[in-house]
Amino acid sequence: MANDEFDRLIGLIKEKNELKGISSEVVRDTLNLYLLKNNIDLGKLSQKDKEVIKKDIRAELRKYVGRFHLIHKGEVEKMQEEDFLEIITKHSSTRERLESYELLKSFIEEIAPRKIIDLGCGLNPLMIAKKGMEYYAVDINKSDLEIVGRYFSLKKIEGHIINKDIRKITEINLPAADLCLILKVFDVIESRGHRLAETVLDEVNTKNLIISFPTKTLSGRPMNHPQRGWIERLLARKGWPFELHKSKNEIFYIVKKLKE
Repeated sequence: MANDEFDRLIGLIKEKNELKGISSEVVRDTLNLYLLKNNIDLGKLSQKDKEVIKKDIRAELRKYVGRFHLIHKGEVEKMQEEDFLEIITKHSSTRERLESYELLKSFIEEIAPRKIIDLGCGLNPLMIAKKGMEYYAVDINKSDLEIVGRYFSLKKIEGHIINKDIRKITEINLPAADLCLILKVFDVIESRGHRLAETVLDEVNTKNLIISFPTKTLSGRPMNHPQRGWIERLLARKGWPFELHKSKNEIFYIVKKLKE
């Protein structure tokens, strides 16, 4: 009975359009963690209490997905090249980065990677991936990845889509690569401490990293201290040299991941 109630709540959480692209596994893990942290027995709750939990879990999951109108799989399969720019301008994370993409691409061109891993990629591959590179797009949002997969197919890019939660990075079998992109991800996936961020950095087998953070709050106000002291201290401790670059909305750490 408890399992039935658990599965029913997962279904209710995913009724929101913007959350339908998230796998049930991710919703299940998020709900499990919430119940454990708050010492909640789902079977003993009132319907009102379950409504509160549903809202809380939805709020947590929204942190991990781009907010744009859900595109159904049948529509994705019909998409042509001219449709991608419209999608990019509707997707919050890519729209906010439009002015920064040229700068970002200049960093990538200087590294000249043959193989890229993009953690929490969203729709970034639509602006970055191109023929001649192998691209691993990792995200929990299946809807985004379906669009990315269609783009790879139309552009004949050697691309791989991986529908996984990067908070479980140790369970993702990623290849060695020349560059790993971690763009505006770390502020989202953990709110206390930076153990998960360090685990992610340790796990990716890559020569170069580009890590970015927003320079504005969710309300659009400039941050007083956009640089992240914790990442600078972590990189210094590991002996990984980095360069710091800023755009209007984003701060980039270009990192050489040296062997310790």
